[in-house]
Amino acid sequence: MSSSHAPHGADDARGVNGINGDRTRYGRPGIALAIMPLTTASLAGVPAADSGAASGLVNMLQLVGGALGLGVLVAVYGTASGHGVSPHAVTHGIGAAFGFAALLDVCSLLVIIALIRTRRLGPAPAPAPRQQEEAIAS
Repeated sequence: MSSSHAPHGADDARGVNGINGDRTRYGRPGIALAIMPLTTASLAGVPAADSGAASGLVNMLQLVGGALGLGVLVAVYGTASGHGVSPHAVTHGIGAAFGFAALLDVCSLLVIIALIRTRRLGPAPAPAPRQQEEAIAS
């Protein structure tokens, strides 16, 4: 095989890398700009003593939600594409998965709007100092 020919499948890999490059270039900054304000808003009003547990809970729910969401979207894709490999089946499956994801986004937005609080949350009050236990004389 001459050096001018790419190995079998290399063109496909370059195509996938092109898609991944676009996803990396445009997707990650948008996610970074959204995650920090959402995390800050979700932890507003949490007492300082509970902030570590609340932060861990938020991070755990993000991971579980991402895994569950990915599983649901893959199931929608597989069902819509009929597990076919033709370009038409793949395109139909991707369109159905993105459409379902958009529907979930709209439903989430409606829930957020319905449950949003109008009052301003101030900083959490400092925890009250604990009384030192008196030593029991033996």
